[in-house]
Amino acid sequence: MKWWRFLFFVCLFLLIVTNIGWFYIALDNAVTNSYTDVVLNEYQSDAQILKNMLNSFKTKNELLEFVNKHDIPHSSMQKGDHFIISFSSFDIFFNSNGDLSNEYKR
Repeated sequence: MKWWRFLFFVCLFLLIVTNIGWFYIALDNAVTNSYTDVVLNEYQSDAQILKNMLNSFKTKNELLEFVNKHDIPHSSMQKGDHFIISFSSFDIFFNSNGDLSNEYKR
């Protein structure tokens, strides 16, 4: 007769402990999600500021000199008449004269 009481309290203890564990996991996921959102918003605003700043350069030589001087990660390539400088989240196009181009025709 005493075994059922003992087993009842063991099961009750296990139920409480597992629920605390699941609560901790859910809380940790919520904090991680909100942190990720904040970091993403900061990254997007920084990328927009960088894009606006780099678009102020009118020639590819000025821009390449600036990004090389400040060690900004980028890659550059020539595609047809256009020279493309690619950053992690955007590209800047120059026409065959080396001047800033607003659109790239494929």
